[in-house]
Amino acid sequence: MPGRLLERAERTAFACVAAVLYGLAFIVLVYGSATFLAALLTEPQRTIGAAGRLLDAALLILILLQVAYALTLKTRGALLGAEPFITIAVLAIVRRMLAVAAGVAPGAAPAYAEIAVLAGAAMVVASALALVRRTSLRS
Repeated sequence: MPGRLLERAERTAFACVAAVLYGLAFIVLVYGSATFLAALLTEPQRTIGAAGRLLDAALLILILLQVAYALTLKTRGALLGAEPFITIAVLAIVRRMLAVAAGVAPGAAPAYAEIAVLAGAAMVVASALALVRRTSLRS
């Protein structure tokens, strides 16, 4: 009996966190879109910077939705594999790479070392994702 109660409490907690993440993703979507449209209408010369911020918001939304989806699967009693979390890692690395590349001021030296390290990390994580998918297809 106590085990079932703890399991139910765990699923309820996961469902609540997933609901918060879905709500947060919606807020980021609305705010990012409104910010982009405001920049587009009031400062057309800054459209590229606004588009970069919109892309950053879109990648954040994907990360939030992926975590919420994993939690939703857990509330349904599914066993979580590594794939959703590796996908989150890929999205986070790409998001950081774009932030580093876009954050370079005109005339400043880009952070080549950080971009190279992130590219290496992306290759390793993408290889891990391919390995996990290949292994799961064989099972």
